[in-house]
Amino acid sequence: MAKSAAVTQGLIPGTLSFKFQYLNTSGQPRSVFAQDGAVEPLELVLGPETVPLFRVTMTHQFLDQMSLFVATPKGGLFEFILKVTRGDAGQIKKAIDQRSSLWLAHLQKIKLTEESKSSEFKSFPCPNCRSTIDLSGFSQTPQVYCGYCSTLVSHPGRAVPIPFEAELQICPECSLYGWIRDFSIFFFYFLGQAGWSLDRKRLCCSCARRIAWRNLWKNLPFVLGFPTALALLFKAFRKPKGSLARVEDGNILANAGDVRGADRVYEALIGDVPYLAGVHYNRGITALRSEDETTARARFQTALKYAANFEPAFDVLRNLYLSRRDQTFLKDLESAFGLPRPAAPDDPFGGQYDAQGYS
Repeated sequence: MAKSAAVTQGLIPGTLSFKFQYLNTSGQPRSVFAQDGAVEPLELVLGPETVPLFRVTMTHQFLDQMSLFVATPKGGLFEFILKVTRGDAGQIKKAIDQRSSLWLAHLQKIKLTEESKSSEFKSFPCPNCRSTIDLSGFSQTPQVYCGYCSTLVSHPGRAVPIPFEAELQICPECSLYGWIRDFSIFFFYFLGQAGWSLDRKRLCCSCARRIAWRNLWKNLPFVLGFPTALALLFKAFRKPKGSLARVEDGNILANAGDVRGADRVYEALIGDVPYLAGVHYNRGITALRSEDETTARARFQTALKYAANFEPAFDVLRNLYLSRRDQTFLKDLESAFGLPRPAAPDDPFGGQYDAQGYS
């Protein structure tokens, strides 16, 4: 029980209750009625299911939908897909991430202490989502990547924090690091009978502008859809805030095919602030678009030099090494990225969760 007390010390108190429906792979509810859910200090309750939070490895949320990846005791990975019918899905994600990340950091610290490696434990609280980032095994760099809110953070002890940097992420449409926002794309038509469609996406300004122009021309013949298309266009052209707004200028050029123009903008940015890992990452993407793999590798390596745990840069660089079957560089990369990661205990409560019905 002493070990249990050590594990639970300092965990976040309180319960966040909500209602939800399970969704199938097509995004449709599996049942008519919603179930009760709750985020507790140690567990996630989903109807009759109780999941220890140290098993929750990843969460994704968009609008009212969430996907949760849970590691099973036998080493597998199970995905829960939910629609939140009562409660704020964004706040639920934050509550899960804050608790599970703190959980995992505690377990990591205990594991390393048991191996007489307590000095290797490092963590950093994300100022954006308040999750705990485990940095054990990583070198100290000016920026830190939070995998929970997908943002780069300037470490206050090693770099000057940059205003509005929390608003920049990797765009799921073009794969560039930029100012990401939610957009609703409405299309109304009348061809014999009236109809409409609504699509919601997370996009950078560059991708949003391209889609907004296309949507405006599609809605132009139909009066009802034109005002919403115009509103989308105005939102897409809203200027980002802060010194990082110039990132979008580079992204617009890159997505228009002007790689050299984009690189000039990116170079000016890192000339002012050299440790902008996301901008170095963008330069790696532009090099790949120019089919210059050697330069791309060097730029992704530079991104990791300034943010050692920057997962998007690691993933692209790792795939480049795998495609070339370059095992020497791959091993060095994984070692620098902190792989293999120290494993957390499978069951820090000595079987008590099994007694509660989780298996």
